[in-house]
Amino acid sequence: MTSVVLSARTRVIRERAVQRGFDHLQTILSSKSQKHIGDDTPVLTKLDRELIATNNLNNTASRLDDANSILLKVISVLKDGTSSKNQRNQMANNIKSLLIPLNEGAAELLKKAAIDVAPLPGCYDHHKKCEVEKKKTAEEEVSIGVKKKKNITVEMELIANFLKDKEQSDTSTTTTTPPPRQKKSRAAKVTPQLEEDDISIPQPANGMEYTKSEAALILVKTDKGSKERALMMNKMIRLDWAPTTPRTLQRLLSQLESGELVLDTAWKGNGHNGGGRKRALTTDGIDNLVSKWNRGEAHGLDSISDAIIEERKDLIRRSGGVPVNVNESLGRTTISNYRTTIANHAGVSIVNKATGKSKTRVVAERSHRRLACFIGLVGSSHFITVPEEDTDIRDKLKTLDDDTRVMYDAVREARGTNVVPVKRHNTWTIDDSTVFKFAGTSSINNKSELVAKESVKASGNESIWTMDEGNAMRGLRVAFTFAFSGAGTSLPIVACVSGLSEQELPETDFLEVEIPGFCIGGGSNVAIKTPGYVLFMRDTPGAKQEKFKWYQQNVFVPGE
Repeated sequence: MTSVVLSARTRVIRERAVQRGFDHLQTILSSKSQKHIGDDTPVLTKLDRELIATNNLNNTASRLDDANSILLKVISVLKDGTSSKNQRNQMANNIKSLLIPLNEGAAELLKKAAIDVAPLPGCYDHHKKCEVEKKKTAEEEVSIGVKKKKNITVEMELIANFLKDKEQSDTSTTTTTPPPRQKKSRAAKVTPQLEEDDISIPQPANGMEYTKSEAALILVKTDKGSKERALMMNKMIRLDWAPTTPRTLQRLLSQLESGELVLDTAWKGNGHNGGGRKRALTTDGIDNLVSKWNRGEAHGLDSISDAIIEERKDLIRRSGGVPVNVNESLGRTTISNYRTTIANHAGVSIVNKATGKSKTRVVAERSHRRLACFIGLVGSSHFITVPEEDTDIRDKLKTLDDDTRVMYDAVREARGTNVVPVKRHNTWTIDDSTVFKFAGTSSINNKSELVAKESVKASGNESIWTMDEGNAMRGLRVAFTFAFSGAGTSLPIVACVSGLSEQELPETDFLEVEIPGFCIGGGSNVAIKTPGYVLFMRDTPGAKQEKFKWYQQNVFVPGE
């Protein structure tokens, strides 16, 4: 192969073309795996639909509560003998324009949500059958003379029975609990009204608002209890450079003056409502967390707990401190609640299956060296050097864009001669499908995992995985070697049991066993006698190379 030295500019152009070609290949593979789903079309898993249905149910319940308030207002107006005709018409318009459409929309949404969260198929059909029986019973009740006189309709009877059943259900499940302790109201601190024109404060470093430590460092330069400090606090708050209250600023000053670290957490309104315990993970923290997820990487309760602790450490570092003792464990309920919050993030999907992978395997699969080796392998093995350019191939290449023919041009330039692609029946792919006999149980025990949405779109050619460094990834390894040509033909199957000890495989490092019928279709037709091979191999230096040589000499070359 002739070595060609490229200029720096040519090398940059070539690298960009290679990247575009690789991205184009990924797009083709992704489009096949997505069953022609467009990039803008959201790909939802079953658990995603269940989560959306749950959110819709909660939103519908809240809007129905609002509808109750409107109905109570309507009743009040109708009972009031002094209500004007205009007021009554307004109430009727509210019922027509708001409540009736709300009920219709809620009914449709509840039906769809019930289908999405149903544990078994056919639940809605079962409900329709039950509704028929309920209506028959209601019609019989309404036909009684007493209810006829009260002008009760079938719909009213169905609603009354529903409320009666709900009341009985609530009575049987309600337990007596003490009322929550009322918080004592604190009198607001009155800050004296002072002129602010004589006081100047520096602009925030980001041009929008102070961080907590920034505001505290500015205020600490004034005297405690002075009018200047109160005036500066009022001006910070009025300009919305410190969106908080004087009490909060005083608390930050107390922390700074006592030598404590002032953490740059969000002000009121950014992931925290200002009252109660501060959130372990703010809205910005969740955005930052999701942005760090790798494609295909799944996250359960343990990894989310680690991420929250790591976010705390980053917050301390950004605030100018050093995280020393931030590894305390979080409560299981807290982690579960944040897991639900993260699941509702716009860039997150829920999956119910993830493959456990060790750190070594994850790094190897995403290595730039691996990608470079793969490109070099394809370029060196898929083209044949010829003395003259093939006219048919030249005419075909003229119809293709530059990104599609980048590999042809790169190989031709690197070899310094004309090349032609290898025929597809001479193009073979050999792949090892590895099966483990696990040495222990897996640490993956969550029923569902959280992944970035792009992971679901790419799941057709990239597996969804989670880190597993336990004993589950250690044990007996069995690799099945399959070889297929571009024309659809295949070579004999080879199963290799590796990692055996000297006691398990004495006297030799490598043992070959030929088995008739060990082939595709051999298990369903005893007449097929095409042989396959089972190899037993010790875990000794050079064993993999010996297996490769054996496969080339005994399977690949004769089969080709």
